[in-house]
Amino acid sequence: MTSKRHFGLRAQFILLIVIGLSLIFVVLALVSVNVMTTNLRGSLVNESKSFAALATKPIGDTFVTYKDSGELRIVQQVEKFTSLDSSIQNVAVVDLDGKVLYQHDKSQEVLATTKEQAGSFEPVFVNEGDKLTKIIYPYIEDFGAHRYSIAYEVSYAV
Repeated sequence: MTSKRHFGLRAQFILLIVIGLSLIFVVLALVSVNVMTTNLRGSLVNESKSFAALATKPIGDTFVTYKDSGELRIVQQVEKFTSLDSSIQNVAVVDLDGKVLYQHDKSQEVLATTKEQAGSFEPVFVNEGDKLTKIIYPYIEDFGAHRYSIAYEVSYAV
């Protein structure tokens, strides 16, 4: 009889150790996933901000040059840049009143900006909760005029 009881205690002890180690593994996995998600989101935000800083001048120059002769060259220039960053969902050129003069993806809702956002001389970053959703970057022409801003819609979809 004692051998059965002794085996039962040993099995219970092993089961307790397995459950404890499993719980530790689950907690470590959840913490690791949370840290990685936070780091990836931060990396995406930094990448999108850098993209907007680097793409605004060439997109703005192309818009100013070709706005009166059609959108084909503007579309080509915007596609050239948006193909480099998959997190940029849409691009729009807005005047200082926030009116959209050009929007790359016309199938999406208008990439609206306020007058304050469009007229800012500093980049504006719009967040919904803890997610960056829009970047409005001022386009300063070579001679210092600020007539337009470029708005970028940031997407977290894969």
